[in-house]
Amino acid sequence: MKFSDKEFFVGGILLIIVLALLVNLFLANPSNLKYCGDGKCTENEMGSCELDCNWCGDKYCQDNESCSSCEADCGSCNAEAYCGDGICNAGECDIGCTKDCPISQCQNGKCEPEAGENCVTSPVDCKCSDNEKCDNSKCVQLTCGNGVCDSSESFVSCPNDCKQGSFVGEEVNPDTNYPIIFVHGHSVETQEVSTFSINAFTEFQNKLVSDNLYLDKGIILPNSELTAFNEGEWGRLDKPISVRTTYYTGTLDPSSGVFIQSSETTRSINEYGGRLGKVVDIVLHHTGKSKVIIISHSMGGLVSRAYIKNYGGANKVDKLIEIGSPNHGVYGWVIGGLCGTTHSGQECEDMQHDSSFIANLNSGDESYGSVKYFTIAGSCDNNGEDYHDEVVRVGSVKLEGATNNVVSGKCVGTTSSPLDGAFHSDLISPSKVPEVYNLVKEFLKA
Repeated sequence: MKFSDKEFFVGGILLIIVLALLVNLFLANPSNLKYCGDGKCTENEMGSCELDCNWCGDKYCQDNESCSSCEADCGSCNAEAYCGDGICNAGECDIGCTKDCPISQCQNGKCEPEAGENCVTSPVDCKCSDNEKCDNSKCVQLTCGNGVCDSSESFVSCPNDCKQGSFVGEEVNPDTNYPIIFVHGHSVETQEVSTFSINAFTEFQNKLVSDNLYLDKGIILPNSELTAFNEGEWGRLDKPISVRTTYYTGTLDPSSGVFIQSSETTRSINEYGGRLGKVVDIVLHHTGKSKVIIISHSMGGLVSRAYIKNYGGANKVDKLIEIGSPNHGVYGWVIGGLCGTTHSGQECEDMQHDSSFIANLNSGDESYGSVKYFTIAGSCDNNGEDYHDEVVRVGSVKLEGATNNVVSGKCVGTTSSPLDGAFHSDLISPSKVPEVYNLVKEFLKA
């Protein structure tokens, strides 16, 4: 079939008219023309079209981005949580953080418990409903606010339902009756459950309560709400308060007191000091006091000193009481025995006697600032160089400028198996070593 010249001419005119109409249509409404490479970054192109979207700032943390190269998308490297920290934090599935959250657990739309998914590890697939909260890896019904103090609630977890104790007026003197914060030592349990650590001071805390000296206000974590109570509310109670805390990250079951630690690898003791600073600020807010008293055990003393020296704690701590703290580091078998199977890593390296952390912490004034320092060392055996408490040497505990004490006792463990129990752990048990408790009680009154 052949077309005449006239037919070709008419067809060409029609084609030109159609093209002109299409051009006018797109010029009148450019949004009709959307494709990767058109110079416009649309919402559906974020994270997929590098030609149109500036990747740093598109709300997605790409594989080639990090907290150091793109803080806007991945978070600050100095933050407690950021994309690339090895933890699948809440919200990281939404920003495509495959470094921490595998696509298989974030984006298949199914909650698969058999694959280890729950509201903590896979917050997108296993999202809790509006009337639920994620508690200890499970979605539980929200009861706080229903006017009833349920068995799983306390005045710490639900102040609206569980009322306070006896108040003594509205005015709070910020410079008397400072609150106590108990800071545990290096965890001797697995990284999944660290109940021993966070509850290590429970007996000590209970003894202060039974002696009618302090009120027990439970546990405060570094990620607790600063405004859980009105400012100064705890300071109006008829006695000063005490709380336990931890510098490990995780969640707490308020009914059982079980602390479920996150999967993060161990961090530096200095970083733990920063986390302790958050707890101090929360306690100061709740009590309306100007300072706190810290009672620490073992590595907790190093964490406390790092906070005092490097995070402004010198102005917020009245007294630091250290029990069995390796202020000048640990030696020999302790690193392999104590850190060989549980919580090995940076914190253990920092504790070594020849570490840069120990050198920096003790440079200048060992008793930094105007804080009153009080140390207690345990002595139950001599290794030929120094007496020790089966874990820490007496000489390592003592600080220049501090009130230093030594408590003698009987060794209860072995250096080859320190996790089975040691005089080092017994030091914070008033029933086993009452002398330590009595010394602390007298120093609290000073």
